[in-house]
Amino acid sequence: MAQQFVLEKIKKRDGRIVPYKREKIEHVIELAAGASEENLPVAELAEKVEKKLLRVYAKESGKRLPYVEEVQDLVEETLMESGHHRVARHFILYREQRAAERNAKSALIGKQVSTDLSINALKLLRERYLLRDEERGWFESPDELFDRVAKSVAAAEKRFGADEAEQRQWRNRFKRAMRDLDFLPNSPCLMNAGTGYQQLASSIAIPVGDDLTAIYRALYDAAKMQQVGCGTGFNFSSLRRKGARVKSIGGVASGPLVFLRLFSESAKTIKQGGRRQGGNMAVLDVTHPDALDFITAKSQERILENFNLSVLLSDEFMHAVIADKEYALKDPSTKEITARMNAKQVFDLIVASAWNHGDPGVLFKDAMKRSNPVPDHPFEATSSCAEFLLSAYEQGFIGSVNLANFVTDEHVVDWKRLKEVVALGVRFLDDMIEATQYPIKRAQTVTWRHRKIGLGVMGLAHMLVQLRIPYDSEEGVKTAGDVMKAVREAADEASESLAKERTPFPDWKMSVYCAKSKRFTGKEKTEERKLRNASRLAISPTGSTSMIAETSSGIEPLFNVSYVKKVLGGEEFYYIDPHLKERLQELDLYTEELVERIANFGLAAAKEVPDEVKRVFVTTHDIPPEWHVRMQAAVQAHVDNAVSKTVNLPNHATLLDVENVFLLAWKLGCKGCTIYRDGSMSEQVLTVTSLLSKAHEQKGERRSIREELKVLSENKSLAEFSR
Repeated sequence: MAQQFVLEKIKKRDGRIVPYKREKIEHVIELAAGASEENLPVAELAEKVEKKLLRVYAKESGKRLPYVEEVQDLVEETLMESGHHRVARHFILYREQRAAERNAKSALIGKQVSTDLSINALKLLRERYLLRDEERGWFESPDELFDRVAKSVAAAEKRFGADEAEQRQWRNRFKRAMRDLDFLPNSPCLMNAGTGYQQLASSIAIPVGDDLTAIYRALYDAAKMQQVGCGTGFNFSSLRRKGARVKSIGGVASGPLVFLRLFSESAKTIKQGGRRQGGNMAVLDVTHPDALDFITAKSQERILENFNLSVLLSDEFMHAVIADKEYALKDPSTKEITARMNAKQVFDLIVASAWNHGDPGVLFKDAMKRSNPVPDHPFEATSSCAEFLLSAYEQGFIGSVNLANFVTDEHVVDWKRLKEVVALGVRFLDDMIEATQYPIKRAQTVTWRHRKIGLGVMGLAHMLVQLRIPYDSEEGVKTAGDVMKAVREAADEASESLAKERTPFPDWKMSVYCAKSKRFTGKEKTEERKLRNASRLAISPTGSTSMIAETSSGIEPLFNVSYVKKVLGGEEFYYIDPHLKERLQELDLYTEELVERIANFGLAAAKEVPDEVKRVFVTTHDIPPEWHVRMQAAVQAHVDNAVSKTVNLPNHATLLDVENVFLLAWKLGCKGCTIYRDGSMSEQVLTVTSLLSKAHEQKGERRSIREELKVLSENKSLAEFSR
C-alpha cells in the first residue's frame, strides 16, 4: 500500500519553516479573482493546487519541504489549466508586484527582509531605529532589531535567578510578540536596547526648583536625558512670579516663561545633533501669577515649538468657572494671594488659545491626585503627552499591545490570547526597568522604589472596524471599556504574579494597596494586593509604533480610509485602509476605480458601498467632539495612569465646541484633555485682546455644557462629578 503523505509545514523564502494552511492558497486566488472581477470556485481550485503539491511532496518521499515559491507556481499553473487566463494574468502581476516590493525592501537596508512589514514601515525603521553597519553599508534587518531588543531586555531575567535556557525562552517570546506586531515597546527601547546608549525609558519628570542652581541643574539633567532619546516633563509652578523681589541679589525674578524659553532652546540645540529625542512637556498651575502669559505663550509668539504646554486645573477652579466666580492667584514662594481673577474669563482664554494653536492642554490636578498609588510621593509632572504621571526624577516605561491583532475570523475578540500578550507585556516592561541604564543616578533610586510601568494599547479603531462596531456609538464606547477592563485585570494579575516571583515594589507598604498603610483605599483587608508595579497602564499616542504595526494610533479613531499619495517621479498611488479593502472584497465591491473615487471624494461619495460599512469606517473629523471625550473617559476608567488622546476638531469648530470638550472631560473623570482644530497652526497669530474677544463669540448657538453644570451646581448635584 502506497504511503500517505500529510503536508504540515512549508518553507518561506528566507528559510523559515511555518505551518502549511490551505486557506492561504484560497486567499491568493481570491485576491487575483477580485482584481479581475471574476467569480471563481476558489475552494475547488485550492484543492487542485493542494493535490499537485502533495504529489510533488510524495515524489520527494517527504524528505524536502516545498517552498512558498513552488506553491505559487502551482497556483498559476492550475488557473491556466482551468481556463481562467485573465485571473492567471492578475496573479502573475500580483507575484511581480510582491517580488518588486521584496526587492525594494532589500534595497532599503542592503539585505533580505524576512518580515511582512510594509515598505512604509521599513522606511520608518530605517530612518529611526535600524542600526547601520557603516563599514559594509547595510542596516540591521527588522528581525535583527527585534532580536537585539529581546535579547537585551530578557538579559534582566538573570537578576531574578533565570539560567541561560530560561533567558533564551523569554528572549524568544519577547521577539515573537514584536515580530508578530502583537506588542511593541516605546521608541527609546527600540533605538537603544543592546547598544552603547541602553537608555530605555520613554520619559522622566525633572523638578525645577526656585533658585538658579536648581534651575540649571534641571536644565543639565534634561539635556542628558534628551541626548539619549528620553522625553522630559517639567512643572514650572514653583518658580516665583515675574517681577518678584530676589533678596539675595537685590533684583527681580524673571518668571517661568523666561526659563521655559531657555529649556526650549536647549532642547532645540540637542535636537539639531541628529539623534531622535523624545517630546517635552511644560506644566504650570492656573493659580500661578504668570498663568496668563503661560496660557497665551504659543498663540502670541509661536515659540516653544519643542514643548507641549498644559495648565493644571483644580476642582475648585472648575467650580469657579461654572459659577462665574473669582479665584485666587498665589505667590509660589510665600503662598500669599497676589491677585484675584474671574475663573470663567481665564478659562475662556485657555479655550481660545487651544482653539487658536492646539496649546495649552488641560490637566485635572485633583483627578490625578486621587489616582496616586503612593500619595506620600506626589506627582511632579507628566510625560510629554501626559499619559504617564511621574514623581520627581521618576522615569516611565511604555509598551503597547496591538488590539487589531486580537479579533478572530468570526469577528469576536480573542480574549485568551489578548490576556496572554498583556501578561507578556507586563513582564517585558518590568524587565526594562532592570535593563535600562540611568544617566541620572537619582532617577534609578526613585524609579526602582515604585517600578511604575505604562502598558498601553494601539489599534483600537481597527479592532472596532473588524468587530463591525462604529467608534462613535454606545456599543463602541462600551466595547472599548470592556476591552480596557480585561487589559487592566490581566495586567494586575501579571503584576501580582511577578510580585510573588520577585517581591512587590519597595514602597508597597506605604501605598494604597497595603492594608497596613494609612493610605490604604480598600474597605477590607481581603482587598489588599501585592503588586510588582505601583502603576500598570498608560495609554500613549503610539505615533511611530502604530506606523510600524500599520494600525490605528492609540485609542484614536481612523484618521482617513483612503488617500492619494505621490511617490518619486510624480506617480500617484492610491492607499486604502486594509480592513476596508478586505470588507469591500467580501462584498464583491472592490475595484481600483472605487479606491480612486474614495481617495478623491471620500467614502460617503461611494454610492455602491452600503451605509452600514460607511457607518463603521467613520473617520476622526466626522465624529462629534462629545464621542471623542466619551471614548477617552471609558478607557480612562480602567487606566491607573492617564490616557493621551487628541480631540481632533474640524477647522470650522467653534470656541463653544472646545469649551464643551474641556468641561465634559472634567465631568467624566478624565485626567487631562488636548484638542487640535484642523489647520489652526497655519493660521494667524492672535493677541491676548483678540483671543479674549474670540472667547465671547458664538455663544448661545448650541448646547453649553457649562450652563448644564451650572444648573447642577445650583441644585447641589455637581459633587458627583468631582469625586
